[in-house]
Parts: sequence; structure tokens; C-alpha cells
Amino acid sequence: MSHARLNHSNCPQYPALYSERFVRLISALAAGLDPHDCSIAIEAATALHRCILPESLMCVAAAAVGIAASVDSVTDELDPDEKRLAQEAAAWLQTPERTPAVLSRQLADCVAAICTVRLRSFVERSIQGGGSSFVSGVADFTVPFCMMRKPLVTSHLFEQFDHQLRQTLDILGIEPDWLATERTAFRLTATAEKGIEDLKVVESLMNAAGLFVCRPKETSDLYVSAFREKEAWLSRVMTALAARLNDVEVTLVDYDALPSGEQWGRRNLVIDQKLDIYRRQAMLQCQQVDPVPMLLKIARLKL
Repeated sequence: MSHARLNHSNCPQYPALYSERFVRLISALAAGLDPHDCSIAIEAATALHRCILPESLMCVAAAAVGIAASVDSVTDELDPDEKRLAQEAAAWLQTPERTPAVLSRQLADCVAAICTVRLRSFVERSIQGGGSSFVSGVADFTVPFCMMRKPLVTSHLFEQFDHQLRQTLDILGIEPDWLATERTAFRLTATAEKGIEDLKVVESLMNAAGLFVCRPKETSDLYVSAFREKEAWLSRVMTALAARLNDVEVTLVDYDALPSGEQWGRRNLVIDQKLDIYRRQAMLQCQQVDPVPMLLKIARLKL
């Protein structure tokens, strides 16, 4: 990165953080963008700077934010190759479902930096706005970022981007397919006739709690999983069941360990089922060391 120097005859000469070209580019962005988008451009460039990436990429990332907002004059500070890269980045940000045919690491770095900053800004604004009231109407906000996640794995900034995306998804309570595969799952196997009857009760209990359940047609096994935020709760329930049921064996398995052709299912409730909704909430909030007795009581089941 080329450093600009403070030019003042009465002051010592210190290297500036940003080049003169970058400062001119940001000035052009500030004149054409709203303050929020301008801050996105500056923070994205700064993220690249922290990764010790070239000054040219900083300019490209900042310019891409401007181009995506129709402030094309920012390209005056770029050379032809930088201008092309900024236009490609802006085009991908505007149509995330269209991954560039040739995705260079430089392009991935610029887009990852911008996406990371946008996600972080979303989280900060949601907190400032009181959380749930802000995010309630924008559950689809993360869809474009999820589309770009796999192609961006080559970026130097992928780790930061992935962390921020996961944090945002957790705030929104969303688990897309790629994240669902990381869920904890358990297989319950009956070792005696009594165990088969026990598993029928356990299946009803898990359905009442709103967990993911699969009962394969070819076996008497029962598979159970939960949203990632409820993994600790599910593990505690499974441990208690393993200790209680002598004729059932509980095994930790991968989420995709279902037999071929089988799928996860979940009992969904509608607003009219208020009693079932309240019961489900009470079950998921149970914090007892051995939660099974309380869960059975709430669900009105016997085991």
C-alpha cells in the first residue's frame, strides 16, 4: 500500500493510514451516498486493510458499494482492471444468485468484506432498535448472503464473514439447509419388546416439544434432532431418557444419518392451538437436571 504524507510545513511528517487516492474516492462516495452506505464502504475497505491486502482492493471494495448504489463517478479513481473488478463485485451484490463464472480471490475478498460489514451493521442496528421489533419483518435479509456463502469460501475474509452470518442467523432464529446439517441428532433403538412401546411414548413427547423426528418404516428406531440453539436441552433430555429406559439404547449420530429415503418431520402448530403452544414453550424452558418427569407431566404422557 502506498502511504500519503501529511503535507504541513510546521508539523512532523507522519505516514497517513490511507492513500490520497483512497481519500478522494471516499470523498466522492460521501457526496453521493447516504451516511450508512458510506460507512459500509469505509468499513469494508478497513477490513481488507486489517488483512494486509493491497490498497487497490480497498479502493475496489469501496467503489463497488458506490456502483451498487448507482454512484458511478467513484470509478474515476480506478484503473481499468480495478474498475472492471468493482463492477463485477457490484453486479454480484445486486444479483447474489448469479455467481460469476470466473471468481477470483480478489473478487471474493472484496465481496466478503462488504457482506461482513453489512451483516454486522444489521446486527448492531437490530440491537439499537430493540431486537425483535426490528428483525421481525426482515427474515429474508440473510438469503442473499447464504447464496454467496459457498463461493466465498476462497476469500481471506471467509472466517469473519461466516462467523457474522451465523450470528445474524441465530438472532433471527433461522437455520438454512446448509446450517441444519450441523445439528445434533440422536438414534433411539429398542433392545426389547418393552423398548418399542417406550419409543412410541418418546415419539409423542418429542412431537409435543416441536423437535425434528423420524421414524423409519423399515425399523423400530427413532431419530430425534433439534434446532442448534436447543442442542444442550436435547442432550440433557436424551441423557435422562437413556438412564430411565432400560430397553432403549441412545446413540449420538450425524444429522444426515437417516436411512436412505427417510426425511425429518416436525409437528407445526397454528395460532388456534394455543394450549399446545403454551405446553411446547413450557417444555422447552424446562431447566431441571432430569427434565423427563416434568416434560411427561406437561405433555400428559406416561412412560
